[in-house]
Amino acid sequence: MRFETTIEIQAPGDLVWATLADVERWPTWTASMRRVEILTKEPLGLSAKVRVKHPRLSALVWDVTEFVPGEVFTWRSSILGVTCVGTHRVSARAPLTARRSRLPWNKQECWRRSCGSSCRASAGAM
Repeated sequence: MRFETTIEIQAPGDLVWATLADVERWPTWTASMRRVEILTKEPLGLSAKVRVKHPRLSALVWDVTEFVPGEVFTWRSSILGVTCVGTHRVSARAPLTARRSRLPWNKQECWRRSCGSSCRASAGAM
């Protein structure tokens, strides 16, 4: 199963990407995360490992498996034999004079299985 949220933002794509790729600051703008820490020496990029702490859940380590600067990153994590995949994408949808960027957040059914009602509440906060 796939869970997807899309947000249209009237802002330059490079600004939206900078905000999206700055994962360690996510807890300042989403209640679904308490702490995010890049575990590798380099900034977010291909093969990076990122520890994410959600409210009322154990921390998970996510591995970045796809990274195209300014465009998309995908990460995956496993817990109790279930693998979760999240894809985060910025794409222009309008002319530059009224540019909009799109941020889909794809999650697998595992989110709902692993965190139940707290996940559904957190998804509403994104």
